[in-house]
Amino acid sequence: MRLTDEEAHQRLVAAREALGDDAGESVHANAALEAARRALVMFQLALVAAMEKVRTPEGER
Repeated sequence: MRLTDEEAHQRLVAAREALGDDAGESVHANAALEAARRALVMFQLALVAAMEKVRTPEGER
């Protein structure tokens, strides 16, 4: 199965939500959770930016 851009974005959002906002019990767990949260948000933003670039013809801003 192949996902559309919107479906991929929805899954990234769901993955971020699944991590929640709880801190890790150890320093290692907390660092891993914080890094994963940041990475997922960056992936979301990058995908949205790419989607907008495809929708906007060159020169139109």
